[in-house]
Amino acid sequence: MIIGKHTLVPPQAVVPIKILTPPSLVCVNMRILITESQIGDNSDNGEKPRMLNGMLGVVLSIYPAYGMVEKILVRLENGHKYRIRPIPRSLTGELYWPFRPCYATTFHKVQGMTLRHVVVDTSHNLKDGMFYVGCSRVQSRNGLNIVGHVPRSIKCDQTVLKIQQEINRSSII
Repeated sequence: MIIGKHTLVPPQAVVPIKILTPPSLVCVNMRILITESQIGDNSDNGEKPRMLNGMLGVVLSIYPAYGMVEKILVRLENGHKYRIRPIPRSLTGELYWPFRPCYATTFHKVQGMTLRHVVVDTSHNLKDGMFYVGCSRVQSRNGLNIVGHVPRSIKCDQTVLKIQQEINRSSII
């Protein structure tokens, strides 16, 4: 950005940019979760990619390998490779990395996603319907691992159960 008397940006409107470092430890093969959607020319695939909030991936390489990191190459679970660069925060102008380490996540974060491997931990109290949400995220039953005492974790909303029973009673089939 050029600032001065021949631009529309007055010098006093410019906020100094601070570069925030990537998460304290970033390494090749680290699993990550994208925290902000980006659509643009940041692909190594020769196409306009869509990197969406909530996508999971793996760090392939870090550029440069030493010193201030400029970009990080990742492969997302959809198979596409993307170059991630720091992006500015809307209010402060600080640069930050739009991902975080992710070796596990919550049902809420993966709602709507389909995953190859899912571990549903039933050792904690699950809200009504959460067991179903967790189990329904996986592509095949071979990728589903259930840990804990299952019957205690399966809960149904009583209103939904009553409605389903009424539907069953009134059904002509």
